[in-house]
Amino acid sequence: MLVTKMPDGSPELFQAVQGEGTTIGKPYVFVRFSICNLHCKYCDSYFTWNFNDIKSENNHYKSKVCRKDNQIEMTVKQLVDCITKFPCKRVLFTGGEPMIYQKEIFQVIVALLKKDDTYWFEIETNGTIKINDDLFQLINQINCSPKLQSSGNSPLVANKPEVIKQFKTKPNTVFKFVVCQRTAIQDLIEIKEWQDSYGINNEDTWLMPEGVTRTKILAGSRFIIEHFLPQGYNLSTRLHILLFNNKRAV
Repeated sequence: MLVTKMPDGSPELFQAVQGEGTTIGKPYVFVRFSICNLHCKYCDSYFTWNFNDIKSENNHYKSKVCRKDNQIEMTVKQLVDCITKFPCKRVLFTGGEPMIYQKEIFQVIVALLKKDDTYWFEIETNGTIKINDDLFQLINQINCSPKLQSSGNSPLVANKPEVIKQFKTKPNTVFKFVVCQRTAIQDLIEIKEWQDSYGINNEDTWLMPEGVTRTKILAGSRFIIEHFLPQGYNLSTRLHILLFNNKRAV
């Protein structure tokens, strides 16, 4: 499986606190996978997919990157060995799009649970790939971030009803949308249409500001509080950006 590579050549596997969603502030071991099936204009993890050997639009924040400098191949055993070096028993699989590596993630989880059955597993996904039944049973929480048209992805590619319907059956599924101030009106229209399609109310929907700097996240958070929270939505700020700006492995 392909994991993102840090500038020093090590895999991007680290302990930090969750910066988004319902588990914000909790400690996790993060595993960041390379490659994504969607290409978001505002993606802050552009180095997972925006390679100079593929045809895609440039990211808002960074031009294309070299694939070999940003990917590292790891076996299941290597990943398990790296994770168990940390004292933290909460593991978060992110990306890129982790669902591309379902078979390997399942094997990693099984191996970790054999060592310690107190492990807790979260997965962050764009909601376009169904989870295999075996993995679905072992994942404790799904953090699903459906992509709006402001992301630059076609609705035909980004909206997969069969996936969202599956995720809804998982009690600890969180639905989180990125809201851009410049497209907020259209974003809200799309979010409401999406909610109506799947029967998800405002109280169970989290909105997060787009941005990779403290200034933009603060401004975006205030914007969401002013315009969206009165309607009953939840705010997810981006704690890691507020603390470190767009630094990796934090």
